[in-house]
Amino acid sequence: MNKKALRRLSLLFYALIFAAGLLFYLEIFSVLALLLFAVSFIGIIFVERRLNSLPLDAHEKLGWQATRSQGRKSFLLRGLRNGVLTGALFFGFQIIKNLHHKKAALDGFWLIIALTLLIILVPIYINFELWKLNEQRFKD
Repeated sequence: MNKKALRRLSLLFYALIFAAGLLFYLEIFSVLALLLFAVSFIGIIFVERRLNSLPLDAHEKLGWQATRSQGRKSFLLRGLRNGVLTGALFFGFQIIKNLHHKKAALDGFWLIIALTLLIILVPIYINFELWKLNEQRFKD
């Protein structure tokens, strides 16, 4: 498979993860949703590993040079920004959901906080690993 087909397959897996999350959240076909999530997540891992094993093409090298010139700190801070925005949306959504279901706004507070922190920290870790991977691919 070429890179374009692999990227389309990856996008399909991301869409399936979103659908599985929505089904699980709405409590419709929860077991099927978890199975769909697991299969899609494993698919993404295999596709992304395959994509990352291929050498950079000219367009990707130019893009990485531009990102590299901005520095590692800027790259990691972009992950932090995305995580904070997503975490804030998640936190707000959970409070609104609790109020809508006539529960206390902070029902399950520690779980919500733990998931929010996870949502904030995971993009930083992902960007850290992406930096290392892209540096290695760029040098090869």
